[in-house]
Amino acid sequence: MAAALVACATIGRAQSGYVPVRVYDSRAKQFADFETLAAVAAKADVVFVGEQHDDVNSHRLERALLEALMRRRGDVALALEMFERDVQEPLLHFSMGHMDEAEFLAQARPWPQYARDYKPLVDFAIAHDWAVVAADVPRDIA
Repeated sequence: MAAALVACATIGRAQSGYVPVRVYDSRAKQFADFETLAAVAAKADVVFVGEQHDDVNSHRLERALLEALMRRRGDVALALEMFERDVQEPLLHFSMGHMDEAEFLAQARPWPQYARDYKPLVDFAIAHDWAVVAADVPRDIA
């Protein structure tokens, strides 16, 4: 089962522990509560979360969804478009603790807002022993 969910955060708190007040269920064409979204996502094999790359609330919602999935199932792999496929090896070494963050970032070509937007997701996944996948096509091919 796959689910494609569109979510928008409406009110925020601190990065960790943030729970959106409401999300938009594109299938039902109405707003719903975050726990409904999390329950649907937890039943799916694959969940795609769309984002505006420079929108802080998009990333806060992604972190909240990871936290919700961890509470419900735990067996999650995080795939990130912000890392190109050819940096999977450094990402793997970093996640296994074989490389420090500075060395990893030097090799991984992170996006400019990595520390603010994606690091919390990567750190959360690593802390829970989840696979982190570099999912974007390499620039030279694109």
